[in-house]
Amino acid sequence: MPAVQPPATVLVTGANGFVGSWIVRRLLDAGFTVHGVVRSAGKGKDLEAVFAREVREGRFRLVVVPDICVVGAFDEPVRHVDAIVHTASPNIPGAPDNDPEHVIRPALDGTLGIMRSALAHGKHVKRIVFTGTGGTILQPNPDRSHMYSADEYNDHAIETVKREGKRTPFVVQYYAAKTMADRAVWEFVRDKRPQFDAVILLPPAIIGPEILPKKRVLDLNESNVRLFKRYADPFPETRLARDAFPWIDIRPNADAHVQALLREGVSNRRLAIHNSATSNQAYFDAYHALNPAPLPFEVTRGKPGVDAHVKLINARDDSELLGVKLTSLEESVRDTLSYIVNSGLIDSYTPPKAKL
Repeated sequence: MPAVQPPATVLVTGANGFVGSWIVRRLLDAGFTVHGVVRSAGKGKDLEAVFAREVREGRFRLVVVPDICVVGAFDEPVRHVDAIVHTASPNIPGAPDNDPEHVIRPALDGTLGIMRSALAHGKHVKRIVFTGTGGTILQPNPDRSHMYSADEYNDHAIETVKREGKRTPFVVQYYAAKTMADRAVWEFVRDKRPQFDAVILLPPAIIGPEILPKKRVLDLNESNVRLFKRYADPFPETRLARDAFPWIDIRPNADAHVQALLREGVSNRRLAIHNSATSNQAYFDAYHALNPAPLPFEVTRGKPGVDAHVKLINARDDSELLGVKLTSLEESVRDTLSYIVNSGLIDSYTPPKAKL
């Protein structure tokens, strides 16, 4: 029997985000009822419009939690749900003074807060799935052939934040925050022995079409912005063969979160889900394999073959444990760029050097 099965009710935090909105869609498609957490009613209007049918059917509703860091913020939302998918965590640079606490505190308080509420008030909660990040395992390793796995933790990021403080680059702050939150989950499970179990999924950079409407390219999630700018901006040849990292499409990522609820065998597991590491040149190769090309301007071919000796940052992929089929790079590039063009977002972006 699945750990949690439809028509169970699932609480999804960060429901109006890129990741959260796709998880909501896949859960509804699978027959679940979903309570989507947003910070204000206004931030949930697009969700209610996209899932209008499910709202009418009583299978989707908004839950407003203005601040996930407030003690007891989730006490009421967890009372009448059977499972939780916790995606909410700040990943937007620009905090005052670049203070790491603006990233670390919400990640820890949100994670521990929802577990404490579920323990005290969520008597029906059977499982919590947490959206982590592949960056929590990718600490520097001198062995170029090292195969990372979900058994590793990026303690290098934590030590960097402790040493450098406000001088720490934002991405390192984010990896440190998420690594600390991951460890906090297992400490809570070990010490409190709650009535629910936990699963942490570790997707890397996530690309793919978005569900909720956007006005500008720069309003997209960070990985989609980088994908588009790779083709729209002048691209230096020196970056073609830089170190390559894993990635995943938003759709199998959302499927993985649903399967993490359904599958009993992944209880209290930390799972990496991703495609193999991909170089910048490979993105150009994928684009030029498409016919027709999705963008209305010429895109460089780079230097095919230049990445033959690129260092690949690879990690063990656990997607098969979840029964998730990953998309090809060509499919993800095509669908993401087609979404940008068909949504009229391309007109909102002016590259440093126009290609039109």
